[in-house]
Amino acid sequence: MLKKTYYTHLVNQIPNNVLMRFLIRQVNKAMKNADSQWHLVSRYRKPIKGQKYGNCGSLQRRYARRISLYLEERPCYTRDKRIELAGFQQ
Repeated sequence: MLKKTYYTHLVNQIPNNVLMRFLIRQVNKAMKNADSQWHLVSRYRKPIKGQKYGNCGSLQRRYARRISLYLEERPCYTRDKRIELAGFQQ
């Protein structure tokens, strides 16, 4: 029996076009306005013909056919903010 491979992306194989990038930006803005500790990070995948992946698997937006989305903690969301939201005092 083969083992199933699990990946860390939230969604993959999203077409890399203006509409999808706009929608991803809108979702990130809504998450920020809601004081979410998370945000979506786009990584570009599937190089167009004649292009290759760069260092560490990076790919420029203009050379990608697909987008993968990852959920990451917002960098400015510090431990103090988490404590404040939980209602604890230091």
